Amino acid sequence: MDELENYRQQINALDRQLIDLFAKRFDIVRAVGRLKAENGIAVVQSTRAAEVTERAVQMGIEKNVDEAFIRKLYKEMIDLAHVMEHQIVEDHEQSGR
Repeated sequence: MDELENYRQQINALDRQLIDLFAKRFDIVRAVGRLKAENGIAVVQSTRAAEVTERAVQMGIEKNVDEAFIRKLYKEMIDLAHVMEHQIVEDHEQSGR
């Protein structure tokens, strides 16, 4: 059972790192949203979203991570990023900046 507990502790540590990385990624998303709002750039950049997803899929394949999982994860992250950016643009427009 010590071995199982050790694995669980490793997973817990990795979960903390994942959450930290998600937080950093979404901090950058908010900065991108502000930049798009200030410069009148469209929120949804379909080509960019596809490039990000395909790059992640390739990295996942190289590390033996399930392709479908990577696609689902990145779809969720990109969808949330678009929602966040739309809100930032809307707030920017309402503030009259």
